[in-house]
Formats: sequence, C-alpha cells, structure tokens
Amino acid sequence: MDEAQTISSCQLCQNSGNVKWKCVSCQLMLCNTCKLNIRPKFKLADTHFIIDVKDVGTNIEHSYKEIEYGKCNLHVTQDRCLYCRDCNSLVCLKCVSETHQQHVLIDTDQIYTEKESQVLNLIELYKQKITSITNINEICQKKNEESKEKIIKRKEDLTTLLEDHSKHMLFQLEEKCKN
Repeated sequence: MDEAQTISSCQLCQNSGNVKWKCVSCQLMLCNTCKLNIRPKFKLADTHFIIDVKDVGTNIEHSYKEIEYGKCNLHVTQDRCLYCRDCNSLVCLKCVSETHQQHVLIDTDQIYTEKESQVLNLIELYKQKITSITNINEICQKKNEESKEKIIKRKEDLTTLLEDHSKHMLFQLEEKCKN
C-alpha cells in the first residue's frame, strides 16, 4: 500500500485525494471517474488489469503481474516457459539450468490443461456442495415452519385449557359463595 499512499492524485486527471484503483499493466493510479470513463477509451485498455488500491503490494497484485507478464521474478528478462512439478512453480530456462536441473519439468500448455481441469472439477464440486447446502437449508426452513406451527398450536391448546380451567375455578368459587 506504500505506493498508493505516496500517490495521492489520479495520474490521468490529476485530481487529488481520490485514488481508488491501480492499473497493474501500465502502473497508473486512477480515480473512480477515470477508471470508468477515461480508461476504457485507451487502446487495449480491456486487456489491462485494474485492482483496488487496497490490494497494491499484496498477492493479488503479484498474481496479476505474473498472469500478464509471464516474466521470471529472478531473471526479469526471461519468460517463464516451463513448469517445475517439484517446486510447483513456473520457471525460465535460466532457472532450469541453475536450480531445477534434476526436477520434473513440463510444458506450460500441459500444466495449463491440468490446472484448468482441476479448476473445473472444483467448480463442479462446489456446485454440488451448494446444491447440498441449499437442500439442507430448505429442510431446515421446513422443520422451522413445522416447529413454529406446533408451538402456536400448543400455545392455543394451553390457552384454551387455561381459560377452561379458569372458568371452572370461577364457577366453583361463585357456587361456594352462593351457599
């Protein structure tokens, strides 16, 4: 967040005090108005990643940079072109020669396909869990309504019983008073 704190004005319109966004692609700090109205007019703006200033310096910003640039963090001029299964990370050719020589390396297209499959499986799993939770919630709602109805019925029964008992007691009292 240090960068967002030091830049207090929008780098497009220069209005101060209203920086809300950062374009990870071009490193511009933006106000909400410029993000919504000015930025979309830029050529290729739809390919840029914009994040909330609260996420500057976090894993979110780092993830977007990795997605966009595909550059190695250690060898910034090198593209990450292989996936190291041992380290669970994308690596460049220099990384392979320096630290990943004996590791299991695969093509990025293959890991993409595997990860995509894993994500699709997770999506399906979560859809099933959502369905299950929805069903459980419906059952709970039904049981809740049934319980409410039983409580209301019991209250009515007890009220009737109390009224009848009270009438009977009052009748008895009146009879005693007459005698």
